[in-house]
Amino acid sequence: MNDVRKGDDLRGRAFEFACDIVRLNDDLFRRGSSARQLGRQLLNSGTSVGANLEEADAAQIQFSILNSLFPEG
Repeated sequence: MNDVRKGDDLRGRAFEFACDIVRLNDDLFRRGSSARQLGRQLLNSGTSVGANLEEADAAQIQFSILNSLFPEG
């Protein structure tokens, strides 16, 4: 149960981080072309955290399923 809380906490923090990145990108957009380009790069990398968490969860679930179907021993 404690692991679930940690995962939920990490998800929540990743979501808040992505929201902060989006707000920062909006601010950078008003500052000129160089800032816009940096903002786009920051937006792409900063919002990928959530996608990486989802991929990791999917891989863990697949491993658990395969491990239950084909136990070692």
